[in-house]
Formats: sequence, C-alpha cells, structure tokens
Amino acid sequence: MNIFQEELKRKLPNLECEGMYDEEHNIFSIMHKGYVLGFQDNNGNLNFSRDLLNTDCNNKLDELIEQHRIVKEYVNKYQCAQPLPYDGVKEYRLFAEYGDTILAATYTEHGFMFCTWTQDKKHNYVTHGDYSQNYDYAKESFIVRSGLLNKHRLFNIEEAKDLFKSISYARSNCETLTYKQDKDLKSLLQKLAWGYPELEENPPHFPDEEQQTADAGPNML
Repeated sequence: MNIFQEELKRKLPNLECEGMYDEEHNIFSIMHKGYVLGFQDNNGNLNFSRDLLNTDCNNKLDELIEQHRIVKEYVNKYQCAQPLPYDGVKEYRLFAEYGDTILAATYTEHGFMFCTWTQDKKHNYVTHGDYSQNYDYAKESFIVRSGLLNKHRLFNIEEAKDLFKSISYARSNCETLTYKQDKDLKSLLQKLAWGYPELEENPPHFPDEEQQTADAGPNML
C-alpha cells in the first residue's frame, strides 16, 4: 500500500467502514456493511458508483468522498513540501508560512501529525508548537495564529460543544425533521467533529441525554 491508501485506511473506522487491499492490482477497496463504496487506486484517486447503493450507503459514500478529499489534499502537499531546517523538527515538512507562523507535517508508521509553530525573527528556531492529527484543525490554528483570520469569527471549543449538543438533541427529538434537514444537521455535526477533535473523541450531550446515549452507543454521527 502507498501513503494515500495507508492514510485513508486509518480514517475508515471513524466512518464505520473497512478496507481491503488487492496486492495484484494495487487497488484498495472501501466497504460499508458488506457494500463496496469505491476503490482507491495507486495515485490516490477514488473511483465509485452509486448505482447499487442503498440510502445508508449513499450517505456513507458522501462522508467517504469528503474524507478522501481531505486526505488527498494533505498527502499531496506533504509529498511536494521541503523539510524544515530547524534542529529538533527536521522530520517535519513545511506546508505554509505567513509572518512568523508556520504550518508543517510529519509522517510516520502511525500516520500524520500536523503542527503550527512561531518562528523567531531570525528564523533560527521555532517555539510554541500546537500539535494535532486533525488537518482541518491544524489549518485553522495556522490562520488564527498568523492573523489571517480574526479568531472572533470562529467558534471556541465551548461554543462548539453547545452547538454539537443542540444539533444532536434536535436530531434525536424533533419528529418533524425531513430527511434533507436531518442530513444537513448530520453534516454540521461532522464538520464540528472534524474541526474540533475533542468532539469526535468524546461527543457532548445534554444531561438528560446521557442515559439515552449509553443505550444507543457512543457514535452520534
């Protein structure tokens, strides 16, 4: 398997999917509940068809396509990026630089790690690293720390938790939601979880939902 396929495979459990690699043809198959959602080739391209998929699988395919887009973006950047020149972080490659802030990534057998740092004025070293395995979070950290975007235009983690709880509650308790409305709310939950890793690891709920969540299982997405 190449780096594209290895990285996508690491993301599949979060999508309730699994993968199978065909060494003879160098093709990586992605499946959900026994249905093949698509195939990733050696160049990192995702090939798929909705013809034989049911509604659940079509929704899962939408999630897979988005996750694949993100993975392909940062893997392509990594393969073209130059290593950092600073002692102690030379295993990282530079993704972006603005002012005294940089965004970089490293790849190991455990997957990608992203980080934003502050450079000293003479560019001799970096400090105050903000590490994350979440690429979207790392990009957000970069644009906020560099001043490219006013941080007050973004949600802080507590605000994101409140939004997550409210959306989850609406999906579980609003009986008048249409299929499209529920799908849109689900998409918002996924964006919040991808942007704020804490929400994906430990989804927040209102107090009276705790028992319902325990009965239903931990995955609210």
